[in-house]
Amino acid sequence: MAITQEELDNYTTRLSGLHDKLNPEGLYKRKDELEKKAGDPQLWSDEANAKKVMQELAHLKTLLGDLNSVDENLKSLTDLVKMQEEAKDTSLDNDILSLNRTVSKQLDKLELVTFL
Repeated sequence: MAITQEELDNYTTRLSGLHDKLNPEGLYKRKDELEKKAGDPQLWSDEANAKKVMQELAHLKTLLGDLNSVDENLKSLTDLVKMQEEAKDTSLDNDILSLNRTVSKQLDKLELVTFL
């Protein structure tokens, strides 16, 4: 089963919505702030605050990693589909289908975490 341009466009739209909602630039800025705090030895004088800072930092790292991963995977999927169409070759079918499932699951997970 081939991946249609409509499906790729849908993934792109969903990813764009996630970028709009999450504001990755702001998340990176906040991550940098938290990393500076985490490097300050005084942070650990208040254990509760230190724990809060480290939990938020871990959450942001995971969220940004997931967002970057789906960005990269969607680009790879788009490139593979384009290569397959240009070559009129079905040898990439399994790779495309596998990557398609991965992108779909990643988007579902990020949307669930972001919009609920």
